[in-house]
Amino acid sequence: MNQQQIPFDKQTAVRFIQAVRIFANSEFGWQAKLMFAGLMALLLGINGMNVLNS
Repeated sequence: MNQQQIPFDKQTAVRFIQAVRIFANSEFGWQAKLMFAGLMALLLGINGMNVLNS
């Protein structure tokens, strides 16, 4: 099977960061920030339980 490589360069990273900033400052940005904070809290909680379990 032929698989094409998608180039990831500086311009791609800049466009991604711009898109995230625009979304974060939009009307629904506060919801996105809240969900991101919740996701980080869950990840830290899972990692903490893994440390206690080991």
